[in-house]
Amino acid sequence: MATFEIGPGKGIATRRVLELGANQLIAVEPDNRLADWPGGWWVMVLNDFGDPDRADPFHEATRLLLAGPSNPSMDNRDIPFSQDRDARLRALEITNAFDSIECRSSAWSLILDADQVVKLYATYSNINIRPDREAVLAEPGRIARGKFQGRVTRHMTTSLYMARRNFNL
Repeated sequence: MATFEIGPGKGIATRRVLELGANQLIAVEPDNRLADWPGGWWVMVLNDFGDPDRADPFHEATRLLLAGPSNPSMDNRDIPFSQDRDARLRALEITNAFDSIECRSSAWSLILDADQVVKLYATYSNINIRPDREAVLAEPGRIARGKFQGRVTRHMTTSLYMARRNFNL
């Protein structure tokens, strides 16, 4: 069975999927070639730092530090791409390419020490493109050690979108 990964970035999750036994993995960065996907089921898993129902003090403490290029998928409602469930479902529905569309979300917490915070933030595209990358990366670790006693809890939301191809087209 083939495994598809959309948006592999630096390949961190890709390596883990291979370690878990994926025997055929196709990783594709999002672009207009995605319109040519094969029949069957389409699945997208998105992890967001944030849960609208729980406060995130570390995010608030680093918000200004990490300000930079904005996410092009954000709108004036300030809802993260994968948490804007209605917009994602509408986007899938208007294609008329699917006859069964679902979304499931799960909230959970991630606990990190200061070094893990720095390693995680080092994977963020909006940090990696900055000319002051190294200086910026030092700050979340400093904040984690100084204001959070070296233990940061980030509230996460994982959203799973599933759609079955409409074979009646």
